Amino acid sequence: MSRYAAVDLSALAAPNVVEPLSYETILAELKAALASATAAIIPDWNPDLEGDVLVKLLEVVAYREALLRQRVNDAARARMLAFARGSDLEHEAARYGVTRLMLDPGDPHAIPPVPPTYESDDDLRLRTQLAPEALTTAGSEGSYTFHGLTVGERPTSVQIEAPTAGVVVMTYTFDPTGLSAKIKDANVERTVPGTVRVTLLGREGDGTVSPEILAAARAHLTGKYLVPLNDEVLVQGATIRPYAVAASLVVYEGPDRDVVLAAARASLAAMAEKRHALGEMVTADVIDAALHVAGVRRVILSPEWADVVCAGTEAPFMASAAVDVAEGA
Repeated sequence: MSRYAAVDLSALAAPNVVEPLSYETILAELKAALASATAAIIPDWNPDLEGDVLVKLLEVVAYREALLRQRVNDAARARMLAFARGSDLEHEAARYGVTRLMLDPGDPHAIPPVPPTYESDDDLRLRTQLAPEALTTAGSEGSYTFHGLTVGERPTSVQIEAPTAGVVVMTYTFDPTGLSAKIKDANVERTVPGTVRVTLLGREGDGTVSPEILAAARAHLTGKYLVPLNDEVLVQGATIRPYAVAASLVVYEGPDRDVVLAAARASLAAMAEKRHALGEMVTADVIDAALHVAGVRRVILSPEWADVVCAGTEAPFMASAAVDVAEGA
C-alpha cells in the first residue's frame, strides 16, 4: 500500500510556531510595560514624545527584539521541508537519504572558472517528498514516479550514522553526473488494467529525453525484481508542446523602461521554467501575471496567442519570447 500523496508544499500556510511580527506592536508593549513600572517615579512621562531619551531607548530595544524573533522564525522554517532553502533543505533531504543532484560539473580550469550547476530547491524538495516511495518496489503511482526519476542508478556510497540515541540516519549518495540528473519530471498513468505508462521529461533543451535515458529507464522499470508480475510497463518520452510569446507592455510614467522590461522578461522566463513540466498549462492569464511586474500598467498579448493545455504525457516549452514596450506608452 502506498503512502504517496501529491501534497503541494508551496500551498501550505506557515505553522503556528512561526510568529507574526510587528515592530510597532512590540514597541507599544514595551512602552506600556515601562509606563506601568515607572508610574510612581516618572508620573508625567509621555511615551508618545519621539524625542524622549527613554522612547529612543525603547525603539532600539524593540528593533532588536523584532530581529531576534525573526531569527527564531527563520530557524523554525529551516527545519520544515515546505520552507527550507539552500543548505537547510539539503540537511532536511539527508534525513531521507537524498542529496542535491549536480546537473553540470562546470570547469574549475576555465578562465574564469565555471562553477558546478545543481538542481533547484523545488526539484530537490519534490524528490525528497518521493523518497519514502523507494522503500517499496514499483506498483504505486509514487513508487513508479520515484524510480522513473532515479532511473535505477545505484548509490556510490551508503553512510549510516547514529547522531543521537535511538536515531539512525542512512544516507545514499548518487553519482551527480549520472542519468538521473538529466530527468526533470515523470508522470505515471494506468492506460488499461495491467498496463502502466511512464512518461519522462528531460532537463536539457525543450525536455526531449534521449534514447539512452529511455533505454535505461525501460530496463529498470521492467526489471525482474522491481515491476509487479501483473504490470506491463511502457516507458516513453514526453510530447513537447512548444509555444511562442509575443507581448507589449504599457508602463507607468517614471520607472526606467529598460529596467521594467528586463524584470518582465526575467519573470516570464521564470514562469516558463516552472511550467515546463508534465501536465502543465500556460494560459493568457498566466502570461499576463508573469509580465505584470512593478511598473507595468497593462499587458497586451498577441491576438494570435492560443492557450497551451497539456495532458499528463505532454509538457509546454517556451520556444521564443518577444516582449517590448508599447509605442506611445
